Amino acid sequence: MIEDQPDTLLIIRSTLHQQGHHLHFFPNGRVATAQAIQALQPALILLDVQLPDQSGFDLVGSLRSIAPCIALTGFSDMSIVERAKTLGFFGFLGKPIRPAYFPQQISRLLAGEAVWEHTWTGDIPVPIFS
Repeated sequence: MIEDQPDTLLIIRSTLHQQGHHLHFFPNGRVATAQAIQALQPALILLDVQLPDQSGFDLVGSLRSIAPCIALTGFSDMSIVERAKTLGFFGFLGKPIRPAYFPQQISRLLAGEAVWEHTWTGDIPVPIFS
């Protein structure tokens, strides 16, 4: 996971650990090199779109061959979603992450389902593409 927001990291870390998943965390794009991530052999890469030093959009090109990349962002602009899809993200999860639904979203992603959902308009994740 490449994420700079402590609150999002805490929610994701605790939720994934409760489900028996192991999480490796990188706080920015500078330390999240393709070589470092590849050595971990991740099943998924959760990638914040807006990092302090780089855009997740800049990183996805070097990471998507390692594992499916999932865009994380609180931006509610559909142009962000379209850009993520065009650049090769496998899925999109809008922030804030909802702990009640996040385990199901991760299970679906790990099963190979492309999940494109947001929570911009309420508490229940809503599909972006139907």
